[in-house]
Amino acid sequence: MQAGQSTKMPQSMYKLENLQGKPRFKKRQTSSDGGSSQTENRLSKKIPLKAKPLDIKGTENTSRTPTAERSTYGSLSSKSFSGSQQNVNRAHSQTDRHKRSLSLDRSKVSAKPVVAKDMEKLRRKVSNLPTPKKGQKDETVVNVSNNPGKATKTENISGSLSNLVVLEKNVQKKTSEVNVLKRAASLSNLNSNTQGNSVLPVTRNNLKNDEMKGKISKIKDHYGFIKSNEPLPDPFKGDSVHFNMHIVINRKRPVEGDQVVFTMTNSKINKPSATTVRIVQKTASPQPKSAIQKSKVSTRSTTTGWLTSIHERSNMKFGFLIANEMPAGYAIRDIRVDFVRVRCGGIDLVKGDILEVKLGIQEKDKHQPFALSAKLIECNGGKRSQEDIGLFLDMTLTKLEEIKCKMDQKSIEHLLDIVSCDAVWKLVCKGDKLDNGSLECLLKILLKLKDLCSKTYLQHYTSLITLVTKSPLFGQKRSILMEFTTEAFRNGNRMLIDMVQQFISISINLAPQRATPITMLIQPTISADPDSREQFLFGLVKVLARKITRKDSDMEWDELPLLPSENEILSYSLENAQLPEVKCKGPYESPYDYMDTYFRLLRADCLSGLISGISDLLKGSFDPRDMSVYLNVELTGLQVTNHSESGLAIALKMKPLTPVQNWAFSSKLMYGSLLAISPLGNFTDIMWATVCDRDEKLLTKSQTIVIELCTEFNTASHAESIFMLERYSGHMIMVESPAYYRAFQPVLHSLQAINVKKLAFLDELVEVKHPIPPPFCCQSKKDDGSDSVDIKENDDENNHEQDDNTHTSHLHNDITIDASIIFPAKENKDALVEKFPNWPKRIPLDEFHVNNFVEASTTLDESQKIAVMRSLNRRVAIIQGPPGTGKTFVGVKILQLILSLSSCPRSPILVLTYKNHALDEFLKQVLIHLSSDCVARVGGRSSDDELDQINLNNLKSHKSRALIDANKSFMQKMDEAKPKVEKAARKLNRSHFMSAYNFVSQATNEQVLSLLKGCPWQSLNRKLTDGTIITNKVVQSFIDMCGQLNLKEFLLTSCGRDQIADKMFMFLSVALKSWTPSNKVFQQIQEKYETALSNFDFKAHTTAKEDQDEEDINDAKEEEEERLAASSQQKVLNEKELIPFSPEKGMVGLVSCMTEAVKKLPVVALVNKTNIWKMSPLERGLLIQILILRNTEEAGEEFQSRLQEYQKLCLERNEVNLQIKAEQLRMKKVMGMTITGASIHNELLKRVRPAVVIVEEAAEVLEPQLIAALGSWTKQLFLIGDHQQLRPPVATYKLVKHHHFDISLMERLLNNQFPHETLMKQNRMRPEFVLLLKDIYPNLQSNLERVEGNNKPECMRDAMFFWHHTHKETGGRSYSNEQEAKMAVELALFLVQQSYKPTEVTILAAYRGQAALLRRLMEKTEKDHEDFFPRNIDEVDKRKRTQIKINTIDMYQGDENEVVIVSLVRSNAESKIGFLKTLNRRCVAQSRAKCGMYLIGNTDTLSTSPIWKRMINTMEGDNLVGPTLIVTCPYHPHVDISVTEADDFPSGNFCKSQCSKIMSCGTHFCRSTCQPAHHHNTCSVIVEYTFDKCGHSCKKKCYEEGTALQCIVEIISRCAKCGHPHSHWCHERSYDVTKKCQQMTPFTHACGHSTLKMCCEDETTLICLQKVPFVLKNCQHDAERICGVQTEADIQCKEACERLHPSCGHPCTSQCCLPCNPAACKVCNEQKKNMKKILQKVRKKEKDRIIEEAKEQIRSMAVEDLKKPCLIEKLYPNGETASEYYDIYDRVMKYAQPSHRWHPHIDNIEKLTNLALEKKWLESKKEMITPRNELKFHGTSKDAIENIIQEGFKLPKNSGMFGCGIYVASDSSKSAQEIYTKGSEMLLLCDVLIGRPFVSGKSYNDMTGAKMKKMGFDSLFAPRNTKQTGGVLYDEYIVYDPARVLPRYIIHFSKQTSQVAATDLLEKQANKTTVKHVLKPSREIDESNPNEIHFRIVESQFHRLPKNGMASCEIESVDYYINPRLLRSFEAKKKRIHC
Repeated sequence: MQAGQSTKMPQSMYKLENLQGKPRFKKRQTSSDGGSSQTENRLSKKIPLKAKPLDIKGTENTSRTPTAERSTYGSLSSKSFSGSQQNVNRAHSQTDRHKRSLSLDRSKVSAKPVVAKDMEKLRRKVSNLPTPKKGQKDETVVNVSNNPGKATKTENISGSLSNLVVLEKNVQKKTSEVNVLKRAASLSNLNSNTQGNSVLPVTRNNLKNDEMKGKISKIKDHYGFIKSNEPLPDPFKGDSVHFNMHIVINRKRPVEGDQVVFTMTNSKINKPSATTVRIVQKTASPQPKSAIQKSKVSTRSTTTGWLTSIHERSNMKFGFLIANEMPAGYAIRDIRVDFVRVRCGGIDLVKGDILEVKLGIQEKDKHQPFALSAKLIECNGGKRSQEDIGLFLDMTLTKLEEIKCKMDQKSIEHLLDIVSCDAVWKLVCKGDKLDNGSLECLLKILLKLKDLCSKTYLQHYTSLITLVTKSPLFGQKRSILMEFTTEAFRNGNRMLIDMVQQFISISINLAPQRATPITMLIQPTISADPDSREQFLFGLVKVLARKITRKDSDMEWDELPLLPSENEILSYSLENAQLPEVKCKGPYESPYDYMDTYFRLLRADCLSGLISGISDLLKGSFDPRDMSVYLNVELTGLQVTNHSESGLAIALKMKPLTPVQNWAFSSKLMYGSLLAISPLGNFTDIMWATVCDRDEKLLTKSQTIVIELCTEFNTASHAESIFMLERYSGHMIMVESPAYYRAFQPVLHSLQAINVKKLAFLDELVEVKHPIPPPFCCQSKKDDGSDSVDIKENDDENNHEQDDNTHTSHLHNDITIDASIIFPAKENKDALVEKFPNWPKRIPLDEFHVNNFVEASTTLDESQKIAVMRSLNRRVAIIQGPPGTGKTFVGVKILQLILSLSSCPRSPILVLTYKNHALDEFLKQVLIHLSSDCVARVGGRSSDDELDQINLNNLKSHKSRALIDANKSFMQKMDEAKPKVEKAARKLNRSHFMSAYNFVSQATNEQVLSLLKGCPWQSLNRKLTDGTIITNKVVQSFIDMCGQLNLKEFLLTSCGRDQIADKMFMFLSVALKSWTPSNKVFQQIQEKYETALSNFDFKAHTTAKEDQDEEDINDAKEEEEERLAASSQQKVLNEKELIPFSPEKGMVGLVSCMTEAVKKLPVVALVNKTNIWKMSPLERGLLIQILILRNTEEAGEEFQSRLQEYQKLCLERNEVNLQIKAEQLRMKKVMGMTITGASIHNELLKRVRPAVVIVEEAAEVLEPQLIAALGSWTKQLFLIGDHQQLRPPVATYKLVKHHHFDISLMERLLNNQFPHETLMKQNRMRPEFVLLLKDIYPNLQSNLERVEGNNKPECMRDAMFFWHHTHKETGGRSYSNEQEAKMAVELALFLVQQSYKPTEVTILAAYRGQAALLRRLMEKTEKDHEDFFPRNIDEVDKRKRTQIKINTIDMYQGDENEVVIVSLVRSNAESKIGFLKTLNRRCVAQSRAKCGMYLIGNTDTLSTSPIWKRMINTMEGDNLVGPTLIVTCPYHPHVDISVTEADDFPSGNFCKSQCSKIMSCGTHFCRSTCQPAHHHNTCSVIVEYTFDKCGHSCKKKCYEEGTALQCIVEIISRCAKCGHPHSHWCHERSYDVTKKCQQMTPFTHACGHSTLKMCCEDETTLICLQKVPFVLKNCQHDAERICGVQTEADIQCKEACERLHPSCGHPCTSQCCLPCNPAACKVCNEQKKNMKKILQKVRKKEKDRIIEEAKEQIRSMAVEDLKKPCLIEKLYPNGETASEYYDIYDRVMKYAQPSHRWHPHIDNIEKLTNLALEKKWLESKKEMITPRNELKFHGTSKDAIENIIQEGFKLPKNSGMFGCGIYVASDSSKSAQEIYTKGSEMLLLCDVLIGRPFVSGKSYNDMTGAKMKKMGFDSLFAPRNTKQTGGVLYDEYIVYDPARVLPRYIIHFSKQTSQVAATDLLEKQANKTTVKHVLKPSREIDESNPNEIHFRIVESQFHRLPKNGMASCEIESVDYYINPRLLRSFEAKKKRIHC
């Protein structure tokens, strides 16, 4: 800058500048605050620096690096000095903050103190000078040199700071800093001729001072370029000038195209730079999105800025930043940021960092802005040294280690912050500040992040890897990382080599697009060790091969997709694949081989049914029983939801191929089912989805299901998928997978994610080695003698004997256990005190073995005791439990013992079961011993209400504050984002059709003009609303008003806001409809370009009957219950929030083939045609399709963008919820899940990390399912089950037959002689049942104490029997035997009739078909015998069709009952028994019964199988097999009946013997016949009974109590008073006969009349009832009166009246005693009735006329007009609208109540025309009782008015005085009250359909439209002056149908605050005498004239008066008198009243 030149400076800052010479580079040094300063400028000559004012927006800012250029403040660079800048306006508003943020470049500048110490501090704050150390001279030094190569001496320049002295003196005067700077600037004599905020720079000797003009050509984040209008002066080159954003003088952000004036500095000859920029003309083009702008979340409260200062106070760091642009309403741009609220990736913030901040939106926040939250979006690299970067990386690595150990919510938040802060990684990966140590640390961080980032954060990690691979660390030549790798290989650093190789593999996998620079790192490995090189290259080739499209059969198991590929489906390759076999015996070759086997088999089991079903469907050989198929699938709507990761629920309507009669009893479309949707029908374009909501009512009503797309498996985005669904809506095919995919998918995903080398229990599972003790039960000694947990196994293969001492040899004697859990303390006090002196205290674990407890008393049997004690010492323990041996009981005891260990792991014990009810039973046993606070059940609903309290969903949340805040924050963000997604979805729906708006948005401006100008308007004969015929001239006039050149832009920006634009769109709609070709053209396009869809003749290949699910309803329901119990299904669909997707009538849509057809069309030629009317019909159709397609693509991109943001929030919120659940479970001791639930909640298990897992029913669990639930954290596994019973279910029979996939882990280990224990005593069955199981369980015994009470059924001769028959089976896929089913049902009925409860009897069937048949028969039987099957709806599930449990054998494993009937079904000549030949199935069938077991089947057929022959032979030996079943009388065994067929079962009275059982009385015998069965509680024998009091006898039934009887012997007593006899019952002796004497005696009244009375009756109370005749005096008619009751005056004449009515002359028909009432005249009333009928006919005719007019008006409305927005026309007080204007004006002014004190000024009146609302109004008018309408007022807020005029009125949510309705008023002043208008100063005048109103003077806050209609009224009228009775003060109408209120006008008014003063003015002008003013009316009203104001008040009141003949009267004048004396008296009286 040139010395001596001066310029006017803004008053906010100073800067120090070098005066001559050029700077030279010097090596960077570290500044005192820890940051790295910019390269300092050393000049060879010492020159003093002058303090000069610096423009806050107009100084140059240059730097050696782009990062420095993006800094918000100046810094010393390699070429020039630069100061920092601040905003002048901000300095005016906040001085103290301004002082903190002022700074100069951090150069070596010092100055000698010139004043006091506090002045020195202020000076340093202003100039940002460093504080000198103690004893150091304070001087400002700058090196200046003319020769860059020579350095000169340094001079003291403290004397040159005279300006600062002036500054300090001004501060001493306590003036503000701004004023100080102003005065300092004035004292500096630096004045300039520049104006405003523009400032000329202080230049060097050759700098040009003149301003130059140019245009903004390019905008970046915070800098840009100007293209000069004229060539730049010498020595500058080119015409492009660089500028920084902060030097722009105007307070507006420049955009590309802005015209500017700028000045330049010549410090950069090669890079011309501006020093000041002033915008002189803004461009209308939209502002481009910079990096900072893209990061904005909401312009309402979010901005970006540069950090200018950093402070620390009370251990809290904070800073201030200058905002780039502040939202409206904020006073200043200086924002405080607390660093704890900043997401910065863990790096320390420095000045110059760019942050994105979210501001507080409260009013106080706008005066002192602060950041609610902030995010680092760009780092200032110049302020950070190499040491800073290294320290940051070290700290990050340490933090990741902590996160790995904790994994709590806070750690998860830190992890997300680290992996998602791109700004930090961009800085780090520049590489210029990384040494080898930092590079190594960076690699460790990236590898560790790979392990820590779960599925939720995988997207962030992928973005990070992509960012790293695009950084300078990689390069095509010698990159930084390549040099590092080369050095590592050269030094032979094996660890670094492995790290680099791992990183290369990860990078290529996640960022394949960067494969070329990544693979460059392989070059240094060429000279490495050959073995490692080959291994690495092989692994790398594998990774690269994954990215190449190839067959699935060539992929490794961990590469396979979780859903079938197109190749697998079409080629059926999965079925034909060579799948591995399970190794039933022997170890696997390797862990990799183990995982490969089970993953491939599980995937095949999951997908095989679906693939084969689709394949058969395509071949035409499909059987509907294999798979559910749905046709005509139609998209009906979308809903944005927060219940899933996808964030979107889709409603589909479909038609099942096989109709479903009852969805409640169907297994189709159950929650979690996998769906494959094919739009084309050939399954080459599959969209995968799952059922997320199953509403049975919705399925029944409209066959609609709610799904969510599987985003991770679909190649298309959501927007593209929805586009396809809508495009082929109604023609798509959908199939449902037979397998429950929701249970398979998490298992498959978890298996692929397992680190094979860290597989849990690898030695036991893979190598089948014998188990060792768990790590928390054993310890070993380290070399230093310290103890450590020993997790290594003993390698001695032979050291696995069963001796108990051997098992405990590894155990540590410091670990103790509570043995009293299985050895009660009291019972064993004497037996164990010798061995354990401290008994019953805890004992060492190494002494807890069987040998020490041989004689101890225990709650277990011997086998249970051995099993429990030995299993504790094994890392993998197996306990086999035959049926009824107490497996659950043993499992609970093991759990108790583990919890009692002193070394018990802190994590909860995980209990896994196969079935839901088994889990419930286990947890109920646990709750007996543990508090409910220690147990949690994970999953959905439970079958037991008691367990609902411990369900995870119902547990009380103990969330941390961080989790609460995080959850609340995510919910708030999702609530903000949801409406945006919904808006984008609606836009996407509209984009599929050609509307006028869509045409304008995609067509060119010329095409829009052509459409309007070329339309034949005259032939269309269309009119405007004012009746003007639309012609080309009219249209051209509108085009001219809009601007012909920018018509398109005007229409798009003004739609819905401007009346002209709205009319133009009306023109466009008409023209577009005329221009659009006919539907035949679009059909031709369809036929020409469409690829034929695959159409299948399903009916030709299927013979399925309706509702094929009928045969497995019960199993399906149980399966659904298991699914719902495993996962918490939530109600997703909300029909109110559903966004409908349906074609719009009358609008052209997209032809389904256009996406492919566009590739073949001349798109450019069509789109560029300007005269579209000259196009052929085919060209028009194609252009329409192209425009629709473009519009759809744009809308789809917006929708996808919005949805992705919402999905990201859903994922993060789900992560928080997952962490909340994990925290809750970590606080428990026990957690229970089904194996399906464990699969679904796999991510939750990974966070809880249970160390101990107990698996009950382990033999029913597939091995891969169990492996997925385990992890490296699992230390001990208990497998409890029975492999001799049913194996795990496998859907694909081929996998069972050829691959042994149904072998469980438990059975596989036992096959390999794995150590295990077997339970020996069963506690369920009768002993004889056990004998039949000896071939399966040779050592099984019965616990006689427990089973001796299991008595056989008394009505059966035998406890078990095999009922043989020869009835043949039927069926194909599933077998049934009808006669056998009838036999089973009749047997069950007989048992129930013989006093068994229905719930105590179970029928098992071998096949599903037989089970379905049994249910149908039993359902009918139970209805026919309702007495034996009472159904209590409260206790029995409505879905259970029968009370007797009927199930298949397979589904009943694990259950038991008193009596079990087994239907074996198979009976054929070929002796085929199918899967009944499996021993496991026979074992289950015969081990379920406790008291009675009855098998029904064909023994001849079954005996062909050895396993059945053994059992049948055993039973035959005991005479328990035969064709005849013997049933007996329970009480008379000699009475038996032989039953051969179902019909042979006896009826209820088959035993005729007398019962003879002792009755409950103990005296008599039962005299009834033995049958039917009956009870003996009531003895009905008649016996003699004698009363103790009277001695009388009577008969009674034996069971009746004598004390309850009364003696009814009749006795006679005499009245003591009169002696009359009295008869009464004996038990009534205590009655007073005197008062009850009924003897009749004669009696004479005082009047002389005689009568009879009762003897006991009081004479004084008697009244004479004799009738006395007499003659009426008035009319002389005869009459009668009652003597003692009436007088003559009381009698009225009842004869007919003989007079005539005086008014009408008709005879009176009333009674003689009544006055003649003309209103009761029958003749007159008949005439009125006839007149009323005539009037009703007239009214009906008038109503019909009104309705017909309404219909005609509706018919006249065009469809396209109904879709237009509301038309708003302004009315003027002159011209054509004057009459209408004054009509509305007068209505407003005349209907104003003076008491409301509302004196408005009418600003303007707008007329509204909304044809859509008017159509609804007319349609509603047709439905009214009395179609009458009136204009009424309605006041509301501005926003509400805008919504009402477009969408109409809506019923309020809250009820008012008269219910939820639309309230309108007759008085304008009432509706204009502030409480209604909310300050809008707007009124709506509405056309209200009043109809027949219901008049009410009191409130009805529960009134509804339905009630009003039921009462026969249309609306409610609340009349005035009813406030005392609960009504209103002024009239009010309430309408309950929003369509009946049509907004017609908007009245804009303003309040006249001066009116009162104006009216008072007349009163003040009156002196002492009375003054008279004559007020005249005027059309134009002056609100400032008090005379006119008074006239308006009187006029308003006058119109409120009752008319009484003055209806047509108008006010001519008003005499206004002012009497000062009366006024003073009135005011005085008013004050006294107020006091």
